[in-house]
Amino acid sequence: MVEHLIKTMKHIFMIMVATNIQDWDSLLPRILIGYRCGIQANTEYFPFMVFIGRTPILTIDNSLNGLCDVFDEHASLEIMANQMILKMQLIASVHKSLLENVEHA
Repeated sequence: MVEHLIKTMKHIFMIMVATNIQDWDSLLPRILIGYRCGIQANTEYFPFMVFIGRTPILTIDNSLNGLCDVFDEHASLEIMANQMILKMQLIASVHKSLLENVEHA
């Protein structure tokens, strides 16, 4: 699995840096967010979803709809607790599905 990650990152670097090798370090954040938000063939999820438990909200998402998945200061403790339970259940189901996808691959 790690070998695949290294091979993928090397391939992306070669493509992105081909035009200007001097700027490779400034491209690193873009390359990493692209990798983290891309669906992986083995898991059928993107790494961000696996580790954080939700889809990433990119700058373009905020620009298009003005919505953001942020903490609501005015929500009651009961509502926040219910939201946390739902997130934990979602993460558990994603991890279960992830393991099944990896075993299948």
